[in-house]
Amino acid sequence: YKGLVYLFLSNSNSESKIYTSSGNKDYTLAYSTSEVSLNFNKSIIYNGKCFASSIDNKSLFYIDLADITSGFQEIKLPSGAEIIDLWGVLNNKLYCTLKSDAIAYMSFDGSIWEEEACNMLNELTTEGSAKINNDNTLYIISGKLNGSLTNNVLATQDGNYWINTINQADTLLYEPVGNACVVDYYNYFYLLGGKTSEGKTPTSYYSRNDGYSWEAL
Repeated sequence: YKGLVYLFLSNSNSESKIYTSSGNKDYTLAYSTSEVSLNFNKSIIYNGKCFASSIDNKSLFYIDLADITSGFQEIKLPSGAEIIDLWGVLNNKLYCTLKSDAIAYMSFDGSIWEEEACNMLNELTTEGSAKINNDNTLYIISGKLNGSLTNNVLATQDGNYWINTINQADTLLYEPVGNACVVDYYNYFYLLGGKTSEGKTPTSYYSRNDGYSWEAL
């Protein structure tokens, strides 16, 4: 963001830290707090802000990367709700799944929460997925579903209707993986890192940025 690489970390001491780098190997501590304990595995960055779930999944926070020293601000969830995962942004709405077993979205001032109908709700309850927006399409890639890792590539343009591109692919997809990272670079998706079911670091893969076919790097 604006020429800086951001590294978000949380630890067992309930500390949340943000480091920045100008692209070299040296990172500088830009912000640290023990007032909120965040789960950056459930986070997204959009429009210069990082949104992250609390460790207990009962709160949602954001921080403005242009003004890190202002700290994390809380966005109130619907009464009794808990976050399963944050998916991404479509049409200026932040989509996530809540423990109420519904897709929910909000406006960015946090004042509007609504349940959203969805044709693939069971598949969307994955955890540790990689997420990315491209060409007005939100992708949710890999993750753990019902205790098992997947190689799903779920895509939507409206938050209601989703497709799983693995059902339409002509080539073998990447191996099932959790907690990977996906990057969009020069019209290709790159799936990097994470762990397989055996606890190993998987092969990295790339795809044309439609998610239909993947090849090993």
